[in-house]
Amino acid sequence: MLEKHLQLTMDAVTNLCQMVEASANSIENSEGIYKSISRLEMEADNLRREMVLELTESEMFPEEREDLMELVRAVDWIADWAKEAGRILMIIPFDKAPKELRQSVSDMCKANTQCVRVLIESIQALLRNPEKVIDLANEVEL
Repeated sequence: MLEKHLQLTMDAVTNLCQMVEASANSIENSEGIYKSISRLEMEADNLRREMVLELTESEMFPEEREDLMELVRAVDWIADWAKEAGRILMIIPFDKAPKELRQSVSDMCKANTQCVRVLIESIQALLRNPEKVIDLANEVEL
């Protein structure tokens, strides 16, 4: 379930980058991409609710349960904000923005996608290789 949630989050962020490029270049499929982001975010929300429910019913220390719930919520915020950014792109005439601004937004979107990749790798490393997590966390900060 966690892997699926992480993939939905990554897909939402990737779709946002596609939407930024489409919006910057007046390509007509921005609305379709936004609908895809919205669908992915809703699926991620549903999975988050399921995971939180499973965690509340699990037999683990309360501190661990709380930490895991917080992690799930934090990852879910990424998909939520991808949807919100897409909604804003639907409203503003982004193709009319200065070229430098469009390029900066595109660069930020690519950097965000890379951060999410490293975040996913970090979460997966928590289960398989905890020592690697510190290095990956440092990579996100750079």
